[in-house]
Amino acid sequence: MAKFVFAVEAITGLDKSFAAGLLRALIQMATGSGKTYTAVNFIYRLVKYAGARRVLFLVDRGNLGRQTLKEFQQFVSPVNNFKFTEEYIVQHLTSNTLDKSARVVIGTIQRIYSMLKGEKEPAPDQIRTVLATFRDKVFTEMFPGRTDLPKTLIFAKDDTHADDIVRICREVFGKGNDFCQKITYRTGFVRIVEKKRQADGKEVEEITWKRASSLSPEEILS
Repeated sequence: MAKFVFAVEAITGLDKSFAAGLLRALIQMATGSGKTYTAVNFIYRLVKYAGARRVLFLVDRGNLGRQTLKEFQQFVSPVNNFKFTEEYIVQHLTSNTLDKSARVVIGTIQRIYSMLKGEKEPAPDQIRTVLATFRDKVFTEMFPGRTDLPKTLIFAKDDTHADDIVRICREVFGKGNDFCQKITYRTGFVRIVEKKRQADGKEVEEITWKRASSLSPEEILS
């Protein structure tokens, strides 16, 4: 019930802001207070009553985009009992092609950036930029005083994408093969790469598959 109270307060404040002729507004809400629910409500009001031609809903991760789309699909208008997606077209961008009839467009920051640059898909140099920013800030802003890089998971969309990320990560940090490793999941199994020294002293990589349920997060990341 509390999130509805917060939503009413936020939307009322936004209405007053627009009525005063202010073109920019900021709504700050805590986690779990109904941010997306509130956003869908005032976007509906902007489209239906304020003549908004198209609203861009930015997210920083693909899974948040899918969650946001569900919120729009579940929203029921208090005016006519239609669901938002029955009354207006909502597009969740999975490519760099915009549906010009969409009244709401949901997209990641990376994809919108690549569209503004005229690219067909997000470019690899964006991955490099993210990693370089992480490298520059990890010891100064994120973990001040720490000297060793924390174990970090980077999720890729497929094996090729993962190989690209591993290569770029090693290049950005100026490290060798030991620095970044690819972990592949296969029907509940984890690909484990272990280094073993042969009798002649040569070091080789040995790949084994272990059931993920039998491993701790620390073992998976090690």
